[in-house]
Amino acid sequence: MKRAFYKPRLVTGVIFSLLFFCPPAIYAFEDVPIIPRCKSLELHEGFYPLQQQIRISITGGTSSEDQLKANAERFAVYLRKGAGLKVTLVGKGKAGESEIKLRVAPNIFEGKVVGAYRLSVDQKGIHITGADAQGVFYGLQSLKQMLPAAIFHQDDAAHREAFSDLRIGFVEIEDASRFKWRGFMLDSCRHIQTIDKIKQYIDLMALYKMNVFHWHLTEDEAWRAEIKKYPKLTSIGGYPGDRSKEEEFNGYYTQVQMREIVAYAHERYIKVVPEFDIPGHVNALLMAYPEYGCNDGAPLKMGEPGMRSFSSAAGRRAICAGKHETTIPFIMEVFDELQTIFTDGLFHVGGDERPRGNWEKCTHCVPLRDKLKLEDEHHLQNWFLNEVSERLRKRGIRSIAWAEHIQGGVPEGQIVQAWNKPSEVLQGVRAGREVINSYNRKIYLDYPANNANAEELNKHNRRYRSRLVSAKSIYAFEPVPGSLTPEERARVIGVEAPVWTEDIRMDRLDSKIFPRLISVAEVAWTDEKRKNWESFQRRLEKHAQILEALNIAYDRSDFIIEAK
Repeated sequence: MKRAFYKPRLVTGVIFSLLFFCPPAIYAFEDVPIIPRCKSLELHEGFYPLQQQIRISITGGTSSEDQLKANAERFAVYLRKGAGLKVTLVGKGKAGESEIKLRVAPNIFEGKVVGAYRLSVDQKGIHITGADAQGVFYGLQSLKQMLPAAIFHQDDAAHREAFSDLRIGFVEIEDASRFKWRGFMLDSCRHIQTIDKIKQYIDLMALYKMNVFHWHLTEDEAWRAEIKKYPKLTSIGGYPGDRSKEEEFNGYYTQVQMREIVAYAHERYIKVVPEFDIPGHVNALLMAYPEYGCNDGAPLKMGEPGMRSFSSAAGRRAICAGKHETTIPFIMEVFDELQTIFTDGLFHVGGDERPRGNWEKCTHCVPLRDKLKLEDEHHLQNWFLNEVSERLRKRGIRSIAWAEHIQGGVPEGQIVQAWNKPSEVLQGVRAGREVINSYNRKIYLDYPANNANAEELNKHNRRYRSRLVSAKSIYAFEPVPGSLTPEERARVIGVEAPVWTEDIRMDRLDSKIFPRLISVAEVAWTDEKRKNWESFQRRLEKHAQILEALNIAYDRSDFIIEAK
Protein backbone atom coordinates (compact mmCIF):
# COMPACT_ATOMS: atom_id res chain seq x y z
CA MET A 1 0.00 0.00 0.00
CA LYS A 2 1.32 3.43 -0.93
CA ARG A 3 1.11 6.33 1.46
CA ALA A 4 1.99 10.03 1.47
CA PHE A 5 4.72 11.42 3.72
CA TYR A 6 2.62 14.49 4.36
CA LYS A 7 -1.07 14.10 3.63
CA PRO A 8 -3.17 17.27 3.29
CA ARG A 9 -6.82 17.08 2.35
CA LEU A 10 -7.06 18.18 -1.28
CA VAL A 11 -9.38 21.07 -2.03
CA THR A 12 -10.95 21.67 -5.45
CA GLY A 13 -8.69 23.89 -7.52
CA VAL A 14 -5.66 23.28 -5.30
CA ILE A 15 -3.17 20.57 -6.30
CA PHE A 16 -0.34 19.47 -4.09
CA SER A 17 2.63 17.32 -5.00
CA LEU A 18 2.39 14.15 -2.91
CA LEU A 19 5.33 11.92 -2.19
CA PHE A 20 4.26 8.26 -2.12
CA PHE A 21 6.24 5.76 -0.06
CA CYS A 22 6.43 1.98 -0.09
CA PRO A 23 6.34 -0.12 3.09
CA PRO A 24 8.89 0.83 5.78
CA ALA A 25 11.33 -1.98 5.03
CA ILE A 26 12.23 -0.52 1.63
CA TYR A 27 11.68 3.19 2.14
CA ALA A 28 14.17 5.18 0.07
CA PHE A 29 16.43 7.61 1.90
CA GLU A 30 16.02 10.24 -0.82
CA ASP A 31 12.20 10.32 -0.84
CA VAL A 32 11.86 12.91 1.94
CA PRO A 33 12.12 16.26 0.14
CA ILE A 34 14.72 17.90 2.41
CA ILE A 35 17.55 19.94 0.88
CA PRO A 36 20.40 19.77 1.77
CA ARG A 37 20.34 16.00 2.11
CA CYS A 38 20.44 14.86 5.72
CA LYS A 39 23.32 13.00 7.33
CA SER A 40 21.01 10.16 8.38
CA LEU A 41 17.30 9.55 8.08
CA GLU A 42 15.04 6.67 9.08
CA LEU A 43 11.35 6.39 8.24
CA HIS A 44 8.81 4.50 10.33
CA GLU A 45 5.23 3.43 9.85
CA GLY A 46 2.66 5.95 10.95
CA PHE A 47 1.64 9.59 10.86
CA TYR A 48 1.43 12.42 13.36
CA PRO A 49 -1.54 14.76 12.79
CA LEU A 50 -1.02 18.49 12.86
CA GLN A 51 -4.33 19.71 14.22
CA GLN A 52 -5.72 23.21 13.87
CA GLN A 53 -4.43 23.90 17.40
CA ILE A 54 -0.67 23.48 17.83
CA ARG A 55 1.53 24.11 20.84
CA ILE A 56 5.25 24.76 20.62
CA SER A 57 7.10 23.98 23.83
CA ILE A 58 10.64 25.04 24.63
CA THR A 59 13.34 23.45 26.77
CA GLY A 60 16.76 25.06 26.89
CA GLY A 61 19.36 26.61 29.12
CA THR A 62 19.16 30.27 30.02
CA SER A 63 21.81 31.15 27.44
CA SER A 64 19.71 29.80 24.56
CA GLU A 65 16.18 30.39 25.81
CA ASP A 66 15.71 33.79 24.18
CA GLN A 67 16.93 32.48 20.82
CA LEU A 68 14.69 29.42 21.10
CA LYS A 69 11.69 31.62 21.82
CA ALA A 70 12.52 33.80 18.80
CA ASN A 71 12.89 30.73 16.59
CA ALA A 72 9.62 29.31 17.89
CA GLU A 73 7.73 32.55 17.39
CA ARG A 74 8.92 32.97 13.79
CA PHE A 75 7.89 29.39 13.01
CA ALA A 76 4.54 29.96 14.71
CA VAL A 77 3.92 33.03 12.58
CA TYR A 78 4.78 30.95 9.54
CA LEU A 79 2.19 28.30 10.42
CA ARG A 80 -0.44 30.90 11.23
CA LYS A 81 0.02 32.87 8.03
CA GLY A 82 0.73 29.99 5.68
CA ALA A 83 -1.69 27.35 6.94
CA GLY A 84 -4.16 29.28 9.07
CA LEU A 85 -3.32 27.16 12.11
CA LYS A 86 -3.71 28.34 15.68
CA VAL A 87 -0.29 28.16 17.28
CA THR A 88 0.62 28.99 20.86
CA LEU A 89 3.96 29.00 22.66
CA VAL A 90 4.16 27.39 26.07
CA GLY A 91 6.85 26.43 28.56
CA LYS A 92 7.93 22.96 29.55
CA GLY A 93 5.61 20.03 29.76
CA LYS A 94 2.31 21.38 28.41
CA ALA A 95 0.74 19.50 25.55
CA GLY A 96 -1.92 20.65 23.11
CA GLU A 97 -3.85 18.87 20.42
CA SER A 98 -0.55 18.72 18.53
CA GLU A 99 2.85 19.55 19.91
CA ILE A 100 6.20 20.63 18.53
CA LYS A 101 8.91 20.34 21.15
CA LEU A 102 12.12 22.36 20.85
CA ARG A 103 15.16 21.94 23.07
CA VAL A 104 18.91 22.48 23.20
CA ALA A 105 21.02 19.54 24.45
CA PRO A 106 24.66 19.92 23.34
CA ASN A 107 25.90 16.90 25.27
CA ILE A 108 24.10 14.37 23.08
CA PHE A 109 25.99 15.41 19.93
CA GLU A 110 29.46 14.24 19.01
CA GLY A 111 32.06 16.61 17.60
CA LYS A 112 30.40 19.83 18.78
CA VAL A 113 29.40 20.86 15.24
CA VAL A 114 27.64 24.22 15.26
CA GLY A 115 24.10 23.85 13.97
CA ALA A 116 23.79 20.07 14.43
CA TYR A 117 20.27 18.86 15.13
CA ARG A 118 17.96 15.87 15.50
CA LEU A 119 14.38 15.83 14.29
CA SER A 120 11.93 13.05 15.11
CA VAL A 121 8.25 12.60 14.47
CA ASP A 122 6.37 9.91 16.40
CA GLN A 123 3.02 9.35 18.05
CA LYS A 124 3.95 11.78 20.84
CA GLY A 125 4.68 14.72 18.57
CA ILE A 126 7.41 16.51 16.67
CA HIS A 127 10.72 16.80 18.53
CA ILE A 128 13.63 19.00 17.45
CA THR A 129 16.82 18.91 19.50
CA GLY A 130 19.78 21.10 18.63
CA ALA A 131 23.38 21.18 19.71
CA ASP A 132 22.61 24.88 20.04
CA ALA A 133 19.80 27.27 19.13
CA GLN A 134 21.12 27.38 15.58
CA GLY A 135 20.64 23.63 15.34
CA VAL A 136 17.03 24.00 16.44
CA PHE A 137 16.58 26.64 13.75
CA TYR A 138 17.95 24.27 11.11
CA GLY A 139 15.65 21.52 12.35
CA LEU A 140 12.72 23.89 11.85
CA GLN A 141 13.88 24.56 8.29
CA SER A 142 13.83 20.82 7.59
CA LEU A 143 10.36 20.57 9.13
CA LYS A 144 9.20 23.49 7.01
CA GLN A 145 10.40 21.69 3.88
CA MET A 146 8.46 18.55 4.90
CA LEU A 147 5.19 20.51 4.79
CA PRO A 148 3.29 21.09 1.53
CA ALA A 149 4.82 23.78 -0.67
CA ALA A 150 1.55 25.71 -0.51
CA ILE A 151 2.48 26.93 2.98
CA PHE A 152 5.12 29.16 1.40
CA HIS A 153 2.41 31.28 -0.23
CA GLN A 154 1.86 32.93 3.19
CA ASP A 155 -1.36 34.94 3.65
CA ASP A 156 -3.01 33.13 0.74
CA ALA A 157 -6.43 32.10 2.05
CA ALA A 158 -7.11 29.96 -1.02
CA HIS A 159 -4.34 27.59 0.04
CA ARG A 160 -4.98 27.55 3.77
CA GLU A 161 -8.03 25.28 3.54
CA ALA A 162 -5.80 22.42 2.38
CA PHE A 163 -4.21 22.16 5.83
CA SER A 164 -7.28 21.07 7.77
CA ASP A 165 -6.14 17.41 7.82
CA LEU A 166 -2.35 17.62 7.72
CA ARG A 167 -0.30 14.63 8.85
CA ILE A 168 3.45 14.11 8.87
CA GLY A 169 5.06 10.68 8.55
CA PHE A 170 7.08 9.23 11.41
CA VAL A 171 10.76 9.91 10.86
CA GLU A 172 14.10 10.17 12.70
CA ILE A 173 16.73 12.56 11.35
CA GLU A 174 20.21 13.35 12.58
CA ASP A 175 22.01 16.08 10.69
CA ALA A 176 25.08 18.32 10.72
CA SER A 177 27.01 20.32 8.15
CA ARG A 178 30.14 19.26 6.32
CA PHE A 179 31.58 22.79 6.00
CA LYS A 180 31.43 25.72 8.38
CA TRP A 181 31.41 28.27 5.51
CA ARG A 182 28.32 27.98 3.29
CA GLY A 183 28.23 31.24 1.45
CA PHE A 184 26.50 33.33 -1.20
CA MET A 185 27.96 36.57 -2.57
CA LEU A 186 25.79 39.29 -4.08
CA ASP A 187 27.29 42.08 -6.18
CA SER A 188 25.20 45.18 -5.43
CA CYS A 189 27.58 47.53 -7.24
CA ARG A 190 27.11 46.97 -10.97
CA HIS A 191 23.33 46.86 -10.48
CA ILE A 192 21.77 47.66 -7.12
CA GLN A 193 19.04 45.55 -5.50
CA THR A 194 16.19 46.52 -3.19
CA ILE A 195 16.28 45.76 0.52
CA ASP A 196 13.21 43.54 0.14
CA LYS A 197 14.88 41.45 -2.55
CA ILE A 198 18.01 40.99 -0.43
CA LYS A 199 15.84 39.88 2.49
CA GLN A 200 14.09 37.37 0.25
CA TYR A 201 17.46 35.88 -0.71
CA ILE A 202 18.49 35.75 2.96
CA ASP A 203 15.28 33.86 3.75
CA LEU A 204 16.11 31.31 1.06
CA MET A 205 19.69 31.02 2.28
CA ALA A 206 18.33 30.21 5.72
CA LEU A 207 15.86 27.67 4.33
CA TYR A 208 18.80 25.83 2.75
CA LYS A 209 21.02 26.20 5.81
CA MET A 210 23.55 28.59 4.27
CA ASN A 211 25.28 30.80 6.80
CA VAL A 212 27.42 33.53 5.14
CA PHE A 213 26.11 36.46 3.09
CA HIS A 214 29.07 38.16 1.39
CA TRP A 215 27.89 41.62 0.34
CA HIS A 216 29.98 43.24 -2.42
CA LEU A 217 29.49 46.96 -1.74
CA THR A 218 32.37 48.82 -3.43
CA GLU A 219 33.64 48.69 -7.01
CA ASP A 220 35.00 50.64 -9.95
CA GLU A 221 31.39 51.03 -11.08
CA ALA A 222 29.79 52.29 -7.85
CA TRP A 223 30.12 52.74 -4.09
CA ARG A 224 27.02 51.54 -2.23
CA ALA A 225 27.75 51.90 1.51
CA GLU A 226 27.01 55.17 3.29
CA ILE A 227 30.08 56.51 5.12
CA LYS A 228 29.13 59.63 7.04
CA LYS A 229 32.65 61.01 7.37
CA TYR A 230 33.10 60.75 3.60
CA PRO A 231 29.69 61.61 2.11
CA LYS A 232 30.95 62.01 -1.46
CA LEU A 233 31.60 58.24 -1.60
CA THR A 234 27.86 57.85 -2.12
CA SER A 235 26.73 61.30 -3.30
CA ILE A 236 29.18 60.99 -6.21
CA GLY A 237 30.32 57.36 -6.18
CA GLY A 238 26.79 56.00 -5.87
CA TYR A 239 25.54 57.60 -9.07
CA PRO A 240 27.31 56.48 -12.24
CA GLY A 241 24.07 56.56 -14.24
CA ASP A 242 21.79 59.29 -15.48
CA ARG A 243 20.55 61.10 -12.37
CA SER A 244 17.40 62.24 -14.16
CA LYS A 245 16.24 58.64 -14.49
CA GLU A 246 15.47 55.84 -12.10
CA GLU A 247 18.20 53.38 -12.99
CA GLU A 248 19.61 50.29 -11.28
CA PHE A 249 23.04 51.87 -11.75
CA ASN A 250 22.21 54.55 -9.17
CA GLY A 251 21.74 54.53 -5.41
CA TYR A 252 23.29 53.34 -2.17
CA TYR A 253 22.41 51.74 1.14
CA THR A 254 22.13 53.96 4.20
CA GLN A 255 23.67 52.81 7.45
CA VAL A 256 20.15 52.23 8.78
CA GLN A 257 19.39 49.93 5.85
CA MET A 258 22.65 48.01 6.21
CA ARG A 259 21.99 47.50 9.92
CA GLU A 260 18.52 46.26 9.00
CA ILE A 261 20.01 43.64 6.68
CA VAL A 262 22.56 42.55 9.29
CA ALA A 263 19.88 42.18 11.98
CA TYR A 264 17.62 40.26 9.57
CA ALA A 265 20.46 37.90 8.65
CA HIS A 266 21.52 37.36 12.28
CA GLU A 267 17.99 36.29 13.20
CA ARG A 268 18.50 33.52 10.65
CA TYR A 269 22.03 32.59 11.80
CA ILE A 270 23.69 34.16 8.76
CA LYS A 271 26.86 36.21 9.08
CA VAL A 272 27.19 39.26 6.86
CA VAL A 273 30.63 39.95 5.37
CA PRO A 274 30.98 43.35 3.69
CA GLU A 275 33.55 43.83 0.96
CA PHE A 276 35.56 47.05 0.67
CA ASP A 277 37.70 46.18 -2.35
CA ILE A 278 41.28 47.48 -2.30
CA PRO A 279 43.72 48.36 -3.79
CA GLY A 280 41.98 47.93 -7.17
CA HIS A 281 38.30 48.28 -8.09
CA VAL A 282 38.30 51.79 -6.58
CA ASN A 283 37.31 54.13 -9.43
CA ALA A 284 34.07 55.14 -7.69
CA LEU A 285 36.09 55.99 -4.57
CA LEU A 286 38.64 58.00 -6.56
CA MET A 287 35.94 59.79 -8.51
CA ALA A 288 34.78 61.12 -5.13
CA TYR A 289 38.21 61.56 -3.48
CA PRO A 290 40.90 61.64 -6.20
CA GLU A 291 43.63 62.66 -3.75
CA TYR A 292 43.94 59.01 -2.68
CA GLY A 293 44.99 57.98 -6.16
CA CYS A 294 48.50 57.70 -7.57
CA ASN A 295 50.83 60.51 -8.64
CA ASP A 296 49.30 63.97 -8.19
CA GLY A 297 45.80 62.71 -7.43
CA ALA A 298 44.22 64.72 -10.23
CA PRO A 299 40.41 64.45 -10.62
CA LEU A 300 39.21 61.58 -12.78
CA LYS A 301 37.45 62.32 -16.02
CA MET A 302 33.89 61.00 -16.04
CA GLY A 303 32.54 59.20 -19.08
CA GLU A 304 29.02 59.03 -20.42
CA PRO A 305 26.42 58.16 -17.75
CA GLY A 306 26.12 54.43 -17.28
CA MET A 307 27.64 51.50 -15.47
CA ARG A 308 31.18 52.22 -16.74
CA SER A 309 31.07 56.00 -16.46
CA PHE A 310 33.75 56.11 -13.72
CA SER A 311 36.27 54.09 -15.73
CA SER A 312 35.42 54.43 -19.44
CA ALA A 313 37.27 57.75 -19.78
CA ALA A 314 39.62 57.59 -16.78
CA GLY A 315 40.80 54.01 -17.14
CA ARG A 316 40.91 51.63 -14.21
CA ARG A 317 42.80 52.99 -11.20
CA ALA A 318 44.22 51.81 -7.87
CA ILE A 319 44.40 53.43 -4.46
CA CYS A 320 47.94 54.64 -3.87
CA ALA A 321 50.17 52.44 -1.74
CA GLY A 322 52.95 55.01 -1.89
CA LYS A 323 50.78 57.53 -0.06
CA HIS A 324 50.21 55.00 2.70
CA GLU A 325 50.55 57.62 5.41
CA THR A 326 47.25 59.08 4.20
CA THR A 327 45.56 56.25 2.28
CA ILE A 328 45.74 53.64 5.05
CA PRO A 329 44.28 56.01 7.70
CA PHE A 330 41.52 56.86 5.21
CA ILE A 331 40.80 53.15 4.68
CA MET A 332 40.70 52.52 8.42
CA GLU A 333 38.31 55.44 8.95
CA VAL A 334 35.95 53.81 6.45
CA PHE A 335 36.29 50.57 8.38
CA ASP A 336 35.60 52.51 11.60
CA GLU A 337 32.05 53.11 10.41
CA LEU A 338 31.56 49.73 8.76
CA GLN A 339 32.68 48.05 11.97
CA THR A 340 29.73 49.54 13.86
CA ILE A 341 27.33 48.01 11.29
CA PHE A 342 28.88 44.68 10.37
CA THR A 343 29.61 42.99 13.68
CA ASP A 344 30.60 39.43 12.75
CA GLY A 345 34.35 40.11 12.91
CA LEU A 346 34.93 39.37 9.21
CA PHE A 347 35.76 41.95 6.52
CA HIS A 348 36.59 41.24 2.89
CA VAL A 349 39.34 43.50 1.55
CA GLY A 350 39.26 42.42 -2.11
CA GLY A 351 42.85 42.20 -3.27
CA ASP A 352 42.07 41.07 -6.83
CA GLU A 353 42.67 42.51 -10.28
CA ARG A 354 44.80 45.49 -9.30
CA PRO A 355 45.18 47.39 -12.60
CA ARG A 356 48.72 47.06 -13.91
CA GLY A 357 50.60 50.22 -14.74
CA ASN A 358 49.29 52.37 -11.86
CA TRP A 359 51.77 51.56 -9.13
CA GLU A 360 54.51 50.71 -11.63
CA LYS A 361 54.49 54.33 -12.88
CA CYS A 362 53.59 56.11 -9.65
CA THR A 363 56.01 58.67 -8.24
CA HIS A 364 55.02 57.53 -4.72
CA CYS A 365 54.67 53.74 -5.12
CA VAL A 366 57.98 53.09 -6.92
CA PRO A 367 60.11 54.82 -4.23
CA LEU A 368 58.22 52.95 -1.48
CA ARG A 369 58.75 49.62 -3.24
CA ASP A 370 62.47 50.34 -3.49
CA LYS A 371 62.70 51.60 0.09
CA LEU A 372 61.09 48.39 1.37
CA LYS A 373 63.38 46.36 -0.94
CA LEU A 374 60.43 44.53 -2.42
CA GLU A 375 60.78 42.41 -5.53
CA ASP A 376 57.81 43.84 -7.45
CA GLU A 377 54.35 45.36 -7.17
CA HIS A 378 52.82 42.00 -6.21
CA HIS A 379 54.91 42.09 -3.05
CA LEU A 380 54.05 45.75 -2.55
CA GLN A 381 50.39 44.76 -2.64
CA ASN A 382 51.05 42.08 -0.05
CA TRP A 383 52.75 44.65 2.15
CA PHE A 384 49.84 47.09 1.70
CA LEU A 385 47.15 44.50 2.44
CA ASN A 386 49.16 43.22 5.39
CA GLU A 387 49.24 46.72 6.87
CA VAL A 388 45.46 46.97 6.57
CA SER A 389 44.83 43.39 7.72
CA GLU A 390 47.07 43.77 10.76
CA ARG A 391 45.18 46.89 11.83
CA LEU A 392 41.91 45.00 11.44
CA ARG A 393 43.33 42.03 13.37
CA LYS A 394 44.17 44.28 16.32
CA ARG A 395 40.49 45.28 16.36
CA GLY A 396 39.45 41.63 16.50
CA ILE A 397 38.49 41.52 12.81
CA ARG A 398 39.69 38.81 10.46
CA SER A 399 40.29 39.77 6.83
CA ILE A 400 39.44 37.81 3.69
CA ALA A 401 40.89 38.42 0.23
CA TRP A 402 40.57 37.01 -3.27
CA ALA A 403 43.40 34.61 -4.01
CA GLU A 404 44.97 36.56 -6.86
CA HIS A 405 47.23 38.39 -4.40
CA ILE A 406 48.62 35.07 -3.15
CA GLN A 407 51.63 35.34 -5.45
CA GLY A 408 52.98 38.12 -3.24
CA GLY A 409 52.30 36.25 0.00
CA VAL A 410 49.25 36.05 2.29
CA PRO A 411 48.98 38.23 5.41
CA GLU A 412 48.96 36.34 8.69
CA GLY A 413 45.57 34.95 9.62
CA GLN A 414 43.88 36.07 6.42
CA ILE A 415 41.32 33.77 4.80
CA VAL A 416 42.01 33.08 1.12
CA GLN A 417 39.06 33.04 -1.28
CA ALA A 418 40.08 30.92 -4.29
CA TRP A 419 38.26 31.90 -7.47
CA ASN A 420 40.32 31.82 -10.65
CA LYS A 421 42.40 28.62 -10.69
CA PRO A 422 42.16 25.24 -8.93
CA SER A 423 45.77 25.70 -7.82
CA GLU A 424 44.75 28.63 -5.60
CA VAL A 425 43.22 26.22 -3.09
CA LEU A 426 46.46 24.25 -2.94
CA GLN A 427 48.54 27.41 -2.59
CA GLY A 428 46.35 28.77 0.18
CA VAL A 429 46.23 25.66 2.35
CA ARG A 430 49.93 24.98 1.87
CA ALA A 431 50.65 28.52 3.02
CA GLY A 432 48.90 27.53 6.27
CA ARG A 433 45.77 29.60 5.58
CA GLU A 434 42.09 28.71 5.63
CA VAL A 435 40.50 28.71 2.18
CA ILE A 436 37.01 29.28 0.75
CA ASN A 437 36.57 27.57 -2.61
CA SER A 438 34.72 29.75 -5.14
CA TYR A 439 36.27 28.39 -8.33
CA ASN A 440 34.56 30.40 -11.06
CA ARG A 441 34.17 27.64 -13.66
CA LYS A 442 32.40 25.46 -11.10
CA ILE A 443 30.29 27.77 -8.94
CA TYR A 444 29.88 31.30 -10.40
CA LEU A 445 26.17 32.00 -10.77
CA ASP A 446 26.55 34.78 -13.34
CA TYR A 447 27.91 32.22 -15.81
CA PRO A 448 25.18 30.73 -18.07
CA ALA A 449 23.56 27.52 -16.89
CA ASN A 450 23.12 26.02 -20.35
CA ASN A 451 22.49 26.79 -24.02
CA ALA A 452 18.71 26.93 -23.62
CA ASN A 453 18.42 30.68 -24.10
CA ALA A 454 20.66 31.67 -27.01
CA GLU A 455 19.49 35.28 -26.94
CA GLU A 456 20.42 35.61 -23.26
CA LEU A 457 23.76 33.95 -23.90
CA ASN A 458 24.62 36.20 -26.84
CA LYS A 459 23.40 39.43 -25.30
CA HIS A 460 24.67 39.10 -21.76
CA ASN A 461 27.27 36.35 -21.56
CA ARG A 462 29.18 36.37 -24.81
CA ARG A 463 32.55 36.17 -23.10
CA TYR A 464 31.38 33.17 -21.06
CA ARG A 465 30.05 31.10 -23.97
CA SER A 466 32.33 28.17 -23.12
CA ARG A 467 31.80 28.48 -19.35
CA LEU A 468 28.51 26.75 -18.68
CA VAL A 469 27.73 26.17 -14.99
CA SER A 470 24.57 24.10 -14.59
CA ALA A 471 22.85 22.91 -11.44
CA LYS A 472 24.20 19.45 -12.22
CA SER A 473 27.80 20.57 -12.71
CA ILE A 474 27.65 22.56 -9.47
CA TYR A 475 26.31 19.48 -7.70
CA ALA A 476 29.28 17.46 -8.97
CA PHE A 477 31.77 20.04 -7.70
CA GLU A 478 34.11 18.72 -5.00
CA PRO A 479 35.59 21.70 -3.10
CA VAL A 480 38.46 19.78 -1.47
CA PRO A 481 41.26 18.62 -3.81
CA GLY A 482 42.02 14.93 -3.43
CA SER A 483 45.77 15.54 -3.26
CA LEU A 484 45.58 17.27 0.13
CA THR A 485 46.63 15.65 3.38
CA PRO A 486 44.01 15.32 6.16
CA GLU A 487 45.50 18.36 7.91
CA GLU A 488 45.39 20.38 4.71
CA ARG A 489 41.84 19.26 3.92
CA ALA A 490 40.67 20.74 7.21
CA ARG A 491 41.82 24.18 6.03
CA VAL A 492 39.26 24.20 3.21
CA ILE A 493 36.49 25.69 5.31
CA GLY A 494 33.76 25.75 2.71
CA VAL A 495 32.32 27.12 -0.49
CA GLU A 496 30.79 30.37 -1.64
CA ALA A 497 28.85 31.07 -4.84
CA PRO A 498 29.17 34.64 -6.18
CA VAL A 499 26.83 36.34 -8.62
CA TRP A 500 28.44 39.30 -10.39
CA THR A 501 25.87 41.69 -11.85
CA GLU A 502 27.60 43.46 -14.73
CA ASP A 503 24.96 42.01 -17.07
CA ILE A 504 22.23 41.21 -14.56
CA ARG A 505 19.41 43.58 -13.76
CA MET A 506 16.77 42.82 -11.15
CA ASP A 507 14.42 41.25 -13.69
CA ARG A 508 16.98 38.51 -14.45
CA LEU A 509 18.57 38.03 -11.05
CA ASP A 510 16.25 35.30 -9.73
CA SER A 511 16.86 33.13 -12.78
CA LYS A 512 20.64 33.46 -12.48
CA ILE A 513 20.63 32.42 -8.82
CA PHE A 514 17.94 29.73 -8.73
CA PRO A 515 17.80 26.78 -8.80
CA ARG A 516 21.61 26.68 -8.87
CA LEU A 517 22.07 28.12 -5.37
CA ILE A 518 20.13 25.13 -4.05
CA SER A 519 22.80 22.87 -5.58
CA VAL A 520 25.45 24.98 -3.86
CA ALA A 521 23.67 24.53 -0.53
CA GLU A 522 23.83 20.75 -0.76
CA VAL A 523 27.50 20.81 -1.81
CA ALA A 524 28.23 22.97 1.25
CA TRP A 525 26.24 20.94 3.77
CA THR A 526 26.17 17.29 2.75
CA ASP A 527 29.10 14.89 3.02
CA GLU A 528 30.50 13.98 -0.37
CA LYS A 529 29.59 10.28 0.01
CA ARG A 530 25.95 11.14 0.81
CA LYS A 531 25.40 13.24 -2.32
CA ASN A 532 23.30 11.67 -5.07
CA TRP A 533 22.24 13.59 -8.17
CA GLU A 534 19.18 11.46 -8.94
CA SER A 535 17.95 11.92 -5.38
CA PHE A 536 18.58 15.64 -5.61
CA GLN A 537 16.55 15.88 -8.83
CA ARG A 538 13.58 14.16 -7.20
CA ARG A 539 13.74 16.40 -4.15
CA LEU A 540 14.20 19.49 -6.30
CA GLU A 541 10.79 18.94 -7.90
CA LYS A 542 9.20 19.82 -4.55
CA HIS A 543 11.47 22.84 -4.20
CA ALA A 544 10.47 24.15 -7.60
CA GLN A 545 6.97 24.43 -6.11
CA ILE A 546 8.42 26.32 -3.14
CA LEU A 547 10.15 28.80 -5.46
CA GLU A 548 6.91 29.27 -7.37
CA ALA A 549 5.00 29.91 -4.15
CA LEU A 550 7.58 32.56 -3.25
CA ASN A 551 7.34 34.18 -6.71
CA ILE A 552 10.97 33.43 -7.48
CA ALA A 553 11.40 33.57 -11.26
CA TYR A 554 13.84 30.66 -11.33
CA ASP A 555 15.48 29.30 -14.45
CA ARG A 556 13.16 26.49 -15.50
CA SER A 557 15.48 25.41 -18.30
CA ASP A 558 18.13 24.35 -15.79
CA PHE A 559 15.87 21.52 -14.68
CA ILE A 560 15.90 19.85 -18.07
CA ILE A 561 19.00 20.96 -19.99
CA GLU A 562 22.47 20.36 -18.65
CA ALA A 563 25.88 21.62 -19.74
CA LYS A 564 27.58 19.20 -22.12
